[in-house]
Amino acid sequence: MPLPVLKIHVLKDLAVALLRAAITEADQENAEPSPFKGLYIPKHRFETLPPKKWPVLIVHAKSTGGDGISDQVPRVAADGSLHFHALLGSGRDEAIDLDRRAAELANAICDLLLEDTRFLEQFASLSRLNIDIEDGKVGGEGGEYDVVMFLIEMELALGHIEFTPRDPVDARPLAAVDMTAQLARVVGDPDDGHHTVRQVFTPEQPE
Repeated sequence: MPLPVLKIHVLKDLAVALLRAAITEADQENAEPSPFKGLYIPKHRFETLPPKKWPVLIVHAKSTGGDGISDQVPRVAADGSLHFHALLGSGRDEAIDLDRRAAELANAICDLLLEDTRFLEQFASLSRLNIDIEDGKVGGEGGEYDVVMFLIEMELALGHIEFTPRDPVDARPLAAVDMTAQLARVVGDPDDGHHTVRQVFTPEQPE
C-alpha cells in the first residue's frame, strides 16, 4: 500500500477525473440540467481565476497520517482528507440564487463521489463529512461581485500501512557478537574488586 500522502493523492486524482467527466457530460448540447454545467476545475490550485471562469472548483489533498500500532511488525493507521473548495459568483444585475446553486453543487459533488464504487473501493471508510458555506463580495474586472464559497471536507480512513522488516543487503548470518560488560563494585566484597563478564561470538565468515 502506498504511504498515506501518496494514497490520498491517488484519491484526489480519481475524484478530479470523475468530476471532469461529469462536467463534460453536463456541458454537452441538449444535456439534462445539471449543477456541473459550466463548472471549471483548474489545472492546479494556484491558477489565476477571474470571474469569467466562475463557477470554479479546486480539489486539494491533505493527509495527517495516523496512530502507530506497535507490535512485531510495525503498522500505521493511514488517515487522509480531501478538500473541495468552490466559488460561485454573479454581478449585482444578475438574478441568480447563489445560495441555492452552491447547495445544489455541493450535494452533487458528494452524491457523485460517494455513490461511485470506483471511488469507494479506494478507502476503508468515510470518517467524517463536513460542508461549510460562506458568502462575501469581491471586486474585479470593473465591477463588484457577490460570491458564495463552500468547502467540503471528506476525512477518509485509508486502512493500514505495514512495514515489513528486511535484512540489510550486505547482512551476513550472525553467529556471534563480541560483548564485554564490567559490573560496578560489589557491596561487601572484601577485595573491593570489580567483576567482569566477557562473552565472544563471531559472525560466520563467507566461504
